[in-house]
Amino acid sequence: MQKVDLFHKDWPVWNAIREVGRRIPDVQIAIPEWNYEKTLYKGPGQYEHISKGTIGWGDRWDERSTYFFTVDCSVPVCFNGRNLYLAMDIGGEAEVYVNGEARGSLDYGHSDVHLSDLANSGDCLKIRVLATRHAHSYENIERQKDVSYDHHIFNTSKLVSKNRTVEHFYRLAGYLFDVSQLEEEKEWCGRISALLRETLLDLDISGTRESYVSSVTEGIQRITEGVRSMKLPYKYTKAIMMGHSHLDLVFKWRWIETVRKVERTLSNTWNVLSRYPEAVYSQSQIKIIETLEQHYPDLFQKIDGLVREGRVELVGSLWVEYDTNLPSGESLIRQTLYAKRYTDGHGYPRSKVCFLPDTFGFSGILPQILRECGYEYFATTKLAWNDTNPFPHTFCEWQGIDGSKIKFYFMIVGYGGEAGFSQAVGLRIRPNQREIPVGFIQYGLGDGGGGISEEMIQNKRVMQELQSLVEVKDGTIEECLQEIDRSIPVPPVHAGEIYFENHRGVFTSQALIKKYNRECEILYRNAEILSVMANSEGYPYPNDRLDKGWKTVLFNQFHDTISGSLVHEAVKDVWESYREAAKDAESITEEAQNFLTLPGEGFTVWNLLNWPRSEAVQISLPMEKADQLDPAQVQIVGGRSGAAEILIEASDLPAFGGKTLTLPLRNADGISGYIPTPMDDPYVLENGHYRIEFDSNGEMKRILDKSCQREVLEGAGNRLEAFVELGDYFDSWNILSDFEMKRYVIQEISEIALIEQGPIRWTMKVVRRFRESIIHQYISIHRTSRRIDIRTDMDFKEPRILLKAAFEVKVVANEAVYDASMGSVSRSTGKGTSYEKAQFEVPMHKWMDLSDGAYGVALLNDSKYGGDIKGSTMRLTLLKTAQYPDPLQDIGRHEFTYSIYPHHGDYRNGNVVQAAYGLNHRVTVQAGAWSAPWNSWISLEGEGIVLETVKMAEKGHGIVLRMYEAYGNAAEAKLSAEYKFCKAYRCNALEEEPLEIPYESGTLHLPFRPFEIVTIWLHD
Repeated sequence: MQKVDLFHKDWPVWNAIREVGRRIPDVQIAIPEWNYEKTLYKGPGQYEHISKGTIGWGDRWDERSTYFFTVDCSVPVCFNGRNLYLAMDIGGEAEVYVNGEARGSLDYGHSDVHLSDLANSGDCLKIRVLATRHAHSYENIERQKDVSYDHHIFNTSKLVSKNRTVEHFYRLAGYLFDVSQLEEEKEWCGRISALLRETLLDLDISGTRESYVSSVTEGIQRITEGVRSMKLPYKYTKAIMMGHSHLDLVFKWRWIETVRKVERTLSNTWNVLSRYPEAVYSQSQIKIIETLEQHYPDLFQKIDGLVREGRVELVGSLWVEYDTNLPSGESLIRQTLYAKRYTDGHGYPRSKVCFLPDTFGFSGILPQILRECGYEYFATTKLAWNDTNPFPHTFCEWQGIDGSKIKFYFMIVGYGGEAGFSQAVGLRIRPNQREIPVGFIQYGLGDGGGGISEEMIQNKRVMQELQSLVEVKDGTIEECLQEIDRSIPVPPVHAGEIYFENHRGVFTSQALIKKYNRECEILYRNAEILSVMANSEGYPYPNDRLDKGWKTVLFNQFHDTISGSLVHEAVKDVWESYREAAKDAESITEEAQNFLTLPGEGFTVWNLLNWPRSEAVQISLPMEKADQLDPAQVQIVGGRSGAAEILIEASDLPAFGGKTLTLPLRNADGISGYIPTPMDDPYVLENGHYRIEFDSNGEMKRILDKSCQREVLEGAGNRLEAFVELGDYFDSWNILSDFEMKRYVIQEISEIALIEQGPIRWTMKVVRRFRESIIHQYISIHRTSRRIDIRTDMDFKEPRILLKAAFEVKVVANEAVYDASMGSVSRSTGKGTSYEKAQFEVPMHKWMDLSDGAYGVALLNDSKYGGDIKGSTMRLTLLKTAQYPDPLQDIGRHEFTYSIYPHHGDYRNGNVVQAAYGLNHRVTVQAGAWSAPWNSWISLEGEGIVLETVKMAEKGHGIVLRMYEAYGNAAEAKLSAEYKFCKAYRCNALEEEPLEIPYESGTLHLPFRPFEIVTIWLHD
């Protein structure tokens, strides 16, 4: 029942209904004193004792510790044959155990826990309450309401028996009160209000308990018959209802707290569903079910039974509710692959619905990936938060950049709620959506879990009982979407990415998490590839270790984790998990490489991309050996303790393979080749590709592309812009539309110097200061590359700053192209329409490009995901030091590289994709000589085809290769491998639905649609 202001005309009605609620208990017995143990929670099942004692009504307990409140009692005689509840008002959130069994939780939405429908006097109750602070409120209340989180007060604790008749009247009256507040239907709302007032006035509030209950019984009949006699029409879309609890895995709390939230939430689910047989519950995120199985096996067995009965719907079949803009395309596939591996292993049904209610925007590659993973539907509610343009469809076909389509449902009513009329009103028929016959409503506490309650089921039953205004039935999300689908044979089509017009800061917040994500995705890609290569020569494939690492990567792609909207304690946990995963991936990689090389002198260079490349690599040699090398072909870039760090060109590296590095020696005269003459101008970098001139502020004032004598810049290049942010409530999430109001150009120079000018690399060092922060940048040009790399090492200390690197280029185009991982999207460079204005900050992966067809400029990066191109100004967003929910966000040390990459033509014939992969996937060097019987393990020929993944097949018996077309063109590829296979299949992303494809002499010919993702299974 919604609350009204005390001056509202219907406050007396609201108050009278509230008084009915106070009269629900038939019997109450106080439990005034409990024992307590105060502990420090260290992790699942781990508690460190602090103190113990007794606690009673009115006593405080602190908000930092975990308390165990215990009491032993017997069921009093007055409860014999009655229902029995434990009602407690103690603050925080808690799990109640009775005789060792988890029975449900206590929080702001759960004031009591059901113990029995038919109590036996004398039965022993060993009650144990595990209580802690309410994490969501703890982090939320001061920022939102400007009040501090109160100490918890142990207010009351009672055994209670409820009068079902009074309880039912309370639910019925509360529902009709909400109906009466609907202003758009004044006529029948007034009639309902009058009926409610008359019925409340007739309650016998001054007589005996029996006479009061009798008057309540009459009131129920009067209200029910009165409403039905009004013959109110179904004014709203039919509602299919199910319980749900949105549980953020990491957010304003750490994962170790989420583990306890899993028990609290799903014990409520079991407690309610076991007593209300018609109720249905939707559980997303298979990680939660795995956690339940690992830590709470008894409760897991109960939920497992409900899943098999079809009463708990494992909606989504996703490992976590992931972000879609920041993970790689391969990661998006693995989210489903790992989830369905778990559900298949337990014999659970697969979900046909991708359920991402709270994710911050939807990549244009997602429809294809979802269809490749067996989904038919997609559902979200987050688009209701758009700040500029409302999303135009409730139900449509969403068409991805490759042409794949999936049915898309916009959840008008968001996740969670009390199953009341206020939710049903949200399903009102929209003027442009009259053909939609049904929608779904989820009830249950969410964000921090909690889930469903008995009261919510009773509210739902009231709507079903009255058969007016809203037609309600229980069911699953999948059933609802199937019903909509059958009723709309030709839905409208929405093409391309679905840009979320809000939360634009999540592309940048928590820069180190973004960096670790990119690094670990690449590390595990490479570890898998090398393990498969080595396995073909007898190396045991480390499947369990790879799975463990991938699960860490996938877990950290939860939408509040990878997006950077989490508290500092959780941030530190994420960093540590990434570091452990990276360490293991590096170990696997080293083991596989060692298996394919011979120990001893020499160096092996690895290239794990599917095109040949040449790249400068750095090796360490004793100084006496370094002195024997040709100074025209090597460059000493450092050294100590008798060793030299040598930069040398590794040329003509084979695709997907490696070779032994050749060290060029001096000739008989001592020197061979050409050594560049040092420049006299300290503000110039120059080689065969470019002449770059710097001004005294450290910015590039000129880039001359020598290949075509073209000026690249129209204005400044690598201008560092610091924007001061006020920060709204969603500080970490948001970049406000007026963020450019206060801009500082960082031009305080501490040092500018040409520090390298050798035959391989030239480097300009620029050191800038901004207030207390210092930014070191090393701008390098290479003999072997057209990239202009800007390696950045900064110690940033300023809060509420959005930092961008800007390049004003001499290119004019109406659209720019942005990397979307397995494909790309085009976006306008204008600011004219409301949609263009809304996209003042957009997501990307490894590159963004502005080309006029004849010439273009790309910005590449190794760990950034946000930026913008408006007009001819390209800006990469480097840092966002928001202060909530983590007041230390991005304060500290950062290392990353971005590159400016001028090129001929557009991004396709300018090889932008290859250049960006080259920046991110550096060749690796290992001591020892190449020993494999092949140089290139896989050969893949085809314009614009990228081989992203090589792994062992899920079902064993072979390997799986996944590739995609990167240029948006139809193409054909020719594939061959050193791997010995008997049959080749084209399959979906889950490695199912195999279709045998012919091959000749070990070579496959593969057609590609524009931006198509293709999965090949080579069966041994």
